[in-house]
Amino acid sequence: MKPSCLLHLLLLLLPVPASAQEATALLEQGVEARRAGDDARARELFEQAYLLEPTGLALGQLGLAEQALGQWVRADAHLRGALETEDEFVLRNRATLEQALETIQRHLGRIELLGGQPGAHVLVNGDLRGTMPLEGPIRAALGDAVVEVRLDGYHTFRRTLTVTAESVARETVRLLPTETEDGEATQGPRPVEPHTAGAITPAPPTAGRGGDGVPFYIIGAGAAVLTLTATVIGIGYAVSRENHAAIYNGDQCLRDGMTRAEACPGQRQAVLNDEAAYTAAFVTGGALALVSVVFFVIGAAVDGGGDEAEASFGCGSGPGELGLSCTGSF
Repeated sequence: MKPSCLLHLLLLLLPVPASAQEATALLEQGVEARRAGDDARARELFEQAYLLEPTGLALGQLGLAEQALGQWVRADAHLRGALETEDEFVLRNRATLEQALETIQRHLGRIELLGGQPGAHVLVNGDLRGTMPLEGPIRAALGDAVVEVRLDGYHTFRRTLTVTAESVARETVRLLPTETEDGEATQGPRPVEPHTAGAITPAPPTAGRGGDGVPFYIIGAGAAVLTLTATVIGIGYAVSRENHAAIYNGDQCLRDGMTRAEACPGQRQAVLNDEAAYTAAFVTGGALALVSVVFFVIGAAVDGGGDEAEASFGCGSGPGELGLSCTGSF
């Protein structure tokens, strides 16, 4: 996305003072506010001055104030916009502005979004950054960034991406229509009917055959033990992730002239590895818990069956990534 487009989007949301003649006075007040250490107030004054009189002076001062506040994306857009002008202030202070822009770059990475529907709005951390298809990667502050793609008639696409200075955070956007509750299911194979070819169906129990549900109880108990194990492992990785994150965000990773990612690359990678590990452990534990419940229910139904009760359980080919469908009747 071009800096000029981002600049236009940012400034559309700003309040407009009553008279354009106040621009010079607002700039002077903003400079005084910066000298007094009130960068937030200075930024507001420079914003108002730019809307009254869009000069390179106002834009450059706005970018410098945002740099002081750590608003890296806005500062980048505004300083780039200022450097594109031939304003006397910019020509006189070009070296200073370019040096500030270099400092800002060390706090920014890039996000590239592929796919999606034309005209969909792209937001990063709640800020509108353009519409699909984007002209190129968009700049974002280092760290986790929440990316949303919105379009009427479609479910909102939402992802949390980790932005680093070393590489482009890339994501393929797929918007699903809102007509269906579960867009993924409608896109996949149609479900098969229970007890199709290849299904394994135990014979129904007869009256008076107590204890036939024991094998199901054993399987259910084994799945429960595995559930507990996966949960413990997941908690261990979650604790490890928090410890690495605390180190990464602490003073140990603050070094002059370096970002946290440059100072502590190992800690950042450890956080990502732990996140992947505990996510896999908890998902596995949830699946095993479901298996445990199903087999305990089947065991109870088999033990309690009689002439008027039948229990059956079958598995065969089905939809989804695992290609498995299991059904039961009690």
